[in-house]
Amino acid sequence: MTSGMASSHSVTGDVYKAQEQIHRRMVDRRLLTISASCRRVVACNPN
Repeated sequence: MTSGMASSHSVTGDVYKAQEQIHRRMVDRRLLTISASCRRVVACNPN
């Protein structure tokens, strides 16, 4: 039973790392999109 728990813990850790990497990529894309849209607004608005 202990080996089952150890392997399940390892799998959970791997899944968590994968989800964290995906989350970081999504945040990076959102930041890039926001900065690009802000540039457009500034370029269109002389004030």
